[in-house]
Amino acid sequence: MPLETWWGETPLQTGDRRLWHIGSLRLAVRRFSGEVVVVWHDTLDALDPALVVNMPEEERLEGDKERLVVNAESITLSARLSDRAVVARPEEALTLPQGAEVTAYISAPVNVVMTCGSAVWEAASHRLSDTWFGPNTREGELAYASRTLLKLDASEVLRRPHRAVTPIVLSNLGDGPMTVDRIRVPLPRLSLYEGADCLWTSAVRLERGRGDEATMRVSPGPPPEADGGRLLAPPRVADDSNAVLRVFSLLEKMK
Repeated sequence: MPLETWWGETPLQTGDRRLWHIGSLRLAVRRFSGEVVVVWHDTLDALDPALVVNMPEEERLEGDKERLVVNAESITLSARLSDRAVVARPEEALTLPQGAEVTAYISAPVNVVMTCGSAVWEAASHRLSDTWFGPNTREGELAYASRTLLKLDASEVLRRPHRAVTPIVLSNLGDGPMTVDRIRVPLPRLSLYEGADCLWTSAVRLERGRGDEATMRVSPGPPPEADGGRLLAPPRVADDSNAVLRVFSLLEKMK
């Protein structure tokens, strides 16, 4: 099924009231003289398939509100990956024998970014729960907990117009088996692409070397599964090999 798009530019004249449903996000934009008012709320339904694009707001949406003091005659919605990593689990702990390699897949909700003149507003298409990723309370970082499981079959991954799929290549080059029970997907370091049937991110390659040594690499360009996907958003964070190494080291400690 072709990907349904919800991003792009919308003219907004004084008095206009427009409405979007993007996943569990309900978003209303109202233009008044000298300001644009944004109203939104989250239905908290992780599986919400809703997609309503640029419709007249017939009943006033209630929720959080932000006033943007701008005089722009249009707004632009765009998609961007999350501002934190997402921690995902396989259905059962995944054990790779020495020398084995497998590709797994996870999907996560993207953020909706609205640009209106010089003002920028942003919210998740579905707000994930907070989680801590690290060996203890002093070492690690705050992340989001995925509500969907890591899959080995790409066709089983939850696909929605507001979710992006990440291919993760796990390679065990060590001197023994490797067991993975949680994977930290570094979404702020990945690019977002528009594929034919869904959104995709850069592919991530995790390689375990000898002993506890491990590396995490982000592949350049769209993943092969995106079939020449179009770039929608660059990474939020520039690549830092030292930080990436520490991230995968935490994964190894939590086996």
